[in-house]
Amino acid sequence: MYYAVCERRPEQEGNVYQFYKFNSLADIKDCELVDEYSIVYNGKAPNQLAEFCTAEELAMIWRLSGRTDRPTGNKSHVAEQLHAHIVKAATLWKPEQETPTMSNVATAVELDAPTPAAVAATGEAKQGASRPRFNKAARIVCLMDEPPIRAGTNRYRNMQIIMGCGTVGEAMEQLRSLEEAPGGGVDIKLAVKAGAIKLEE
Repeated sequence: MYYAVCERRPEQEGNVYQFYKFNSLADIKDCELVDEYSIVYNGKAPNQLAEFCTAEELAMIWRLSGRTDRPTGNKSHVAEQLHAHIVKAATLWKPEQETPTMSNVATAVELDAPTPAAVAATGEAKQGASRPRFNKAARIVCLMDEPPIRAGTNRYRNMQIIMGCGTVGEAMEQLRSLEEAPGGGVDIKLAVKAGAIKLEE
């Protein structure tokens, strides 16, 4: 099973972060709710959440998905708790279920009735939750010969792919098609932050 952590779209209702599960990567490619800013990972390797996100991002996803308690422990332990939460909350996506707004799925993902704390967190999310948006037509300019991170990791492999692509759209297509630990916009953000690439509009 594959899981996607998606930011709520303007036409949707519910929590800022919403979760979906998929039987295959092919299903993910057909789902309009999963875009280059979504976090996609293999349920058999939930540690990918810890690889894809900072500790602050994990805590933010937890808080803005309707939880009022706090995860405990180190980053890996928080990722495990978040994965368990995602497994329970995720809605199984099927191609025939999709509608222009997907309001039926969005409603199904809502967890508990909003509490004052959750409402306050949702308000806070309007400023802090959204990740930078990438233009798919933006050109990728490679600044290094090799990724400046530890070789042999999924992150290294994903950054190599990005560095070999001409545009953000091309990179996203290749990252999403990976059978083992598909990548996404988070990888592009890390490549930029690491100084491996720059983007030109």
